[in-house]
Amino acid sequence: MITLTYVSLFYLSLPALIAGQCSSDWQTNVGSDGFTYGYKAIVSDMVNFFEAHDVCAALGAQVASIHSAQENAFMISIASSLLDQCENNNAVCKQRVDRSTTSSLRLDRLLRSFWIGMHRVQYAPFYNTSVDCCWSDGTQCDYGRFDGVADPNQNIPPWSTGNPSGSSSSITSAGWNVEDCVEITNDNGVLWNDIGCYHKLGGVVCKKNCTNTCPPVTTQAPAVTSKPITTIPVVTTTTDDDTGGYICGSDDWQWKNNGNGKAYAYKWFNQSGSFWQLHDLCYDSCATPCSIESEEENQHIVNNVCAGAFSSSSSGRKKRATDSECIYTGFHRYQESPPNGPIGCSCDDGKSCDYGNDDTTTTTSTTSTTKAATTTKAITTPRPSTSTIRATTKATTIITSTTKPNNPWAPGCPANSTTGLGDSDGYGTKNCVGFDSNGKWRDQACERPGKGIVCKKPCIPPVGS
Repeated sequence: MITLTYVSLFYLSLPALIAGQCSSDWQTNVGSDGFTYGYKAIVSDMVNFFEAHDVCAALGAQVASIHSAQENAFMISIASSLLDQCENNNAVCKQRVDRSTTSSLRLDRLLRSFWIGMHRVQYAPFYNTSVDCCWSDGTQCDYGRFDGVADPNQNIPPWSTGNPSGSSSSITSAGWNVEDCVEITNDNGVLWNDIGCYHKLGGVVCKKNCTNTCPPVTTQAPAVTSKPITTIPVVTTTTDDDTGGYICGSDDWQWKNNGNGKAYAYKWFNQSGSFWQLHDLCYDSCATPCSIESEEENQHIVNNVCAGAFSSSSSGRKKRATDSECIYTGFHRYQESPPNGPIGCSCDDGKSCDYGNDDTTTTTSTTSTTKAATTTKAITTPRPSTSTIRATTKATTIITSTTKPNNPWAPGCPANSTTGLGDSDGYGTKNCVGFDSNGKWRDQACERPGKGIVCKKPCIPPVGS
């Protein structure tokens, strides 16, 4: 039996916007952009892509993006040993299927592989017949992008033979088999394979920027005044690690105090695209797709951040978003075991998804589990004091079928564990959530075109606010 040297159960409640210096348990490499990045392969068995994202976010990182053959080789060098253990040792990762035949052996390995952060969609009817490609950290698809027709007899590195399959994926009647995420797997070498984001894989490769570049730190803040500011008094501020010194109101982002000792800035980017395309706008602005933790925060976004975006008989606001175009948020829902398993949820910034999470058909025990993260080295660097980490094994929330007075969902939403999360028109699963034309929430496939995205980032309130 193989003894693994690090096991930790944790949950991080803060967004991972500022990576900072990488501790010694991160393997570092200088990227093609000249920045130094840290990498960590993590065994966290039975995680879908959204859960794997949370594992990396808890470490101040993102699911890894790859931008050159050199970086891919480096990533493989640090991940291959753990990947081999996960794919072949049942004490490390649970066996998925019988391994008695060559094909079933390969399938079992595929389902015990590691997530990386590429998203590619070749099956997007009524929208774009070309391949949409992006990385979870918002960087460009400048390596590994393949927009041609896959040849089942040809291996095109870094892809395994016959991959990416994209539109040749089998689309079930439930609509949840679109292969829009990517894993690394041992297939005559560690290669890439496209796979549905809902699959429960064995782990993930995380990556973080070891240089603080987003946003720049400042020690000055404008004092609040009702008069035009001609001079900005110097005010010493305490810079929380997750804000990077970013001052609320220092730009065109709407901000508010959220009543938990934290302030956040919000912005609606009014552009068309799928969630995977639009989420890049958030990361480019040192933000993440927006989480929503309360009715008050939800109303702030509807009435202020997205003012004028929704139809309203009472306010007479101009209708911009159509019924087929949502404004995306960072809220995700996924089926634990498609096509009819219980519903789980997560937010891109690692915050709670309790508000609005509802499986409306029955009273259901929805279990949110912080996975056992296994790496080859122990983490010894203490987390910043602004971070909140709590040890846990399982956090179980009982969700009832009662409709809350301020239900954020549109009629008929969200999909539930009985109906399944399959979207229509072959768009895949309803893993994303956005605002419809009335400012109500609607769940839909992340590949559907949307009317923009709401981004969110922590900030320091101006003195006197």
